[in-house]
Amino acid sequence: MRSHIVGKVELDRARLQYDLEALASIPRVEEECDEVSSGYWKNLSLWNSSGEADDTMYRDIQGAAKPTAHAAKAPYLHELIQTVFDPKIVKMARARNLVDAMVIPHRDFIELNKDNDQYFRTFMVLEDNESAFHSDDDTVIHMRPGEIWYLDAAAPHSAVNFSSNSRQSLCVDFASKVLSQKIGSSPTNRSTGLP
Repeated sequence: MRSHIVGKVELDRARLQYDLEALASIPRVEEECDEVSSGYWKNLSLWNSSGEADDTMYRDIQGAAKPTAHAAKAPYLHELIQTVFDPKIVKMARARNLVDAMVIPHRDFIELNKDNDQYFRTFMVLEDNESAFHSDDDTVIHMRPGEIWYLDAAAPHSAVNFSSNSRQSLCVDFASKVLSQKIGSSPTNRSTGLP
């Protein structure tokens, strides 16, 4: 298994609930990656290259991503992005929700011009759901709220939620060969020394 836990955050349930309700009220929009899913899969850009809330495409950018209007509606998640991670190197941050749905096995970042090894993704489930799973190569993972996972998104991966209960998460993307090698090669590293 290439993906692994790199840290854990004690989530403030009251502040998080406010954000989850606000994000749930935002309508789902079509996006570039809809072809890899079936069922309800919603991606809301909290930080991205343009700062526009309806821009769901990951792009290589110089410098850091910009907060969108969705980030303003989710102040606790916005704060987590700024305090748990180094906001100067965040390239994209999304709130994702998968309900009674599946994301088929796929690889990310293959369409970009740089070496896939420099891209890396962190993923934190915000709501527990015993019916929701991720897979990485041939391993199935049940993530718990507050666990911060390094996901090797350039390797085949997928997700499923077999229930109609929500399973919102925070996905934060970076592009740095040095940090990718540091985090991606250390499955026993449980420190909070996150990018």
